[in-house]
Amino acid sequence: MVVDTFQFSAEVDPVLRMNEEDVRRTSIAAAQKAIQLPGEKDSTWIFRHKTRLLIFLISTLGLTIVMANSLVFNFTVICMVEPGEEYLLLNETVPGATQPDFIYSDAERSWLFSAIAMGTLVGTLPITHLSSRYGIRLTFTIYGLISALATLLTPICVSIGMPFVFAMRVLQGVGVSTSWPVMGAIVAEWSSLAQSGMAVALLSCHLQLGAVVTMPLSGTLCESSFGWQGAFYVQGVATIIIVAIFFWFYRDTAAEHKNVSQKELRQIQEGKIVRVLEEDEYEPIPYGPIFRDKCIIGILFSCFGGNFGFQTFFQYGPVYLNKVLKFDVTNTGFAAAVPYLLAILVKFIAGPLSDNIPGFSAKARVILFASVSQFCMAGCFLGLALMPVELSVLAQLCYTAAIIFSGLNCVGVIKSTQLVSGRFVHFLMAINGFSNSAIVLALPGIVTLFAPTNSKEEWSRLFIFVCVLVVIVTVIFDLTAEVTPRAWAGGDTRRKKNVVAPYQDGEKRFEIEAEALGDTEAVERVLRRKRESVQSQTFSQTGRRLSILSLPRGYKAI
Repeated sequence: MVVDTFQFSAEVDPVLRMNEEDVRRTSIAAAQKAIQLPGEKDSTWIFRHKTRLLIFLISTLGLTIVMANSLVFNFTVICMVEPGEEYLLLNETVPGATQPDFIYSDAERSWLFSAIAMGTLVGTLPITHLSSRYGIRLTFTIYGLISALATLLTPICVSIGMPFVFAMRVLQGVGVSTSWPVMGAIVAEWSSLAQSGMAVALLSCHLQLGAVVTMPLSGTLCESSFGWQGAFYVQGVATIIIVAIFFWFYRDTAAEHKNVSQKELRQIQEGKIVRVLEEDEYEPIPYGPIFRDKCIIGILFSCFGGNFGFQTFFQYGPVYLNKVLKFDVTNTGFAAAVPYLLAILVKFIAGPLSDNIPGFSAKARVILFASVSQFCMAGCFLGLALMPVELSVLAQLCYTAAIIFSGLNCVGVIKSTQLVSGRFVHFLMAINGFSNSAIVLALPGIVTLFAPTNSKEEWSRLFIFVCVLVVIVTVIFDLTAEVTPRAWAGGDTRRKKNVVAPYQDGEKRFEIEAEALGDTEAVERVLRRKRESVQSQTFSQTGRRLSILSLPRGYKAI
């Protein structure tokens, strides 16, 4: 759950915006690929017509390293001690050992943990404008370099003062804000409709892979001669390298990529519709009907509870393992990473399974996966609360299971969101994203309130609170869950090639099949008709750029 969606091809609503110049450039590039004579070999590597898989891989690496940068402090903070006390850190978990003097107090740690959420909110504000104007390629490169610079400068800022570290944490949060816009744009432009679900599953793995990368790396370097600073330098340099590769290889449209063959381009474009709109033309969101809908209320409650449970371990897992279960630093790194690796495997198994369980309706499957996910996660929290510290191995199993079960909710609550909201799914996912950021922002204060000294009893109270919260919101979801399109998500579904279709309010819609982008004359006709229509409307304004929406042919605008 936690901003982690496994979407399926039948429910994906890919959206890509371009100005008129980009439309023409894409059309010309597609036309040039179509000129290739029969039997003529491509002059460049085409990677067996699978260039898009390399795009997905490189993009996943880029998103992973940016996510890892936001988490590296969450781990290394347990290694940050005053100069000369590093030897005490190595013996910290030994009973009766002198505790080292850590650089930051609990209150300062809380502020530094919250800084990521602040940066995410700040970075989200301009990203839509930047990606629309400059493209995802340049936008992600800029955000990635900001994350790299902040990560490289953090060790220096630690020696200067806490406010400077806070600023670097905010900048790392700015980098994290690219996750969903970048993933959505890449899936819309580079994935075929048949593979869109798997593309989302692959790209969304960066949420777990970030922890898988940074936890063991930080744990190993913390106890090495490089110290905790080494983790920041290694990840900062790796970010620059990966972002540079992304900028070199990625293109905002598949048609413009020299390694995409004509065959692969047809596969990517098949079934998609290009709809030309003005940049500021949009469908108004029915806020009232959405927030009065009981199934949406259940979804929002469940998302909040699930996110709260997931983020408790996502942000504070290393602290709990080290301070309460007394894992040493290296073992903490590997113990914190394993659950996220297993969660990735569960995601790829549960996704197809949720569509093929015999004897269950779609609604029953959604409720089943949501219930198994959240009730089992709540049970794991309860087990951790009641379990004595001496049973550290069993506690580690509960910790691992809680994170794994939380991943199952991507085919429970999130799938219900996809099914009921149709073309307004982006709005509900945005609400979920803001809810998640608010939780990350508030969580440090809540943890400080429940567990100010990191004792077992204090963490037990927090775990019981999370358990009760998750159970309540899951029951609410189960009682209100739906899988059919809501009335406020309805709309016209009829589409014809190169035909101007009316909106419900009498306005006109201009469409062309994506496969026809290589027909430059057809593209120009659509653009010309749109310009003429704009000029004839009283609300038209000069200088408006044109936009393009990629939508699936036959897509049911539910």
